[in-house]
Amino acid sequence: HLIRDCKYNIKYENSIWSKDLKELFQEMIKFKNDKGKGYNPYEKSTFREIKSFEARMEELFSKPPPDKEAKKLYKSLVGRQEQLILFLFESEVPPTNNDSERGLRNRVIHKKVSGGFRTTRGAQRFDKISSVVETAKKQGRNALDELLYFLRKDQYLLST
Repeated sequence: HLIRDCKYNIKYENSIWSKDLKELFQEMIKFKNDKGKGYNPYEKSTFREIKSFEARMEELFSKPPPDKEAKKLYKSLVGRQEQLILFLFESEVPPTNNDSERGLRNRVIHKKVSGGFRTTRGAQRFDKISSVVETAKKQGRNALDELLYFLRKDQYLLST
């Protein structure tokens, strides 16, 4: 979402700050993808590269941009630079939240198609079942087996 916000600011305000931030994010993501899983962020050359990204980010956040929308983005991110770069230090942390958003996709589609849930309890049940199914998929497990396990265990999925 941050890269999308930067693109918007570049298009509508010609924001240099947003352009620089977008390029930095893209370079960091490419760096992470090129390194692959399980790299050691504290290996000398890798650490040096990560530190250069940190320095560039620190420079970008040293003063607010002049553009209105870019300034809003700046204010929402200033003081969170450590969080923005965490994925470079933790090999298991993805650079985007796309996987998390995919987990919500079924709920959003249901809401668009049917207009939502009739009851809060129905929405909660849907969320519980979806959570089990999506987690099972991510862990390479059989979703039906996981649902049956929870149903047998203590009616977790059906209680509120």
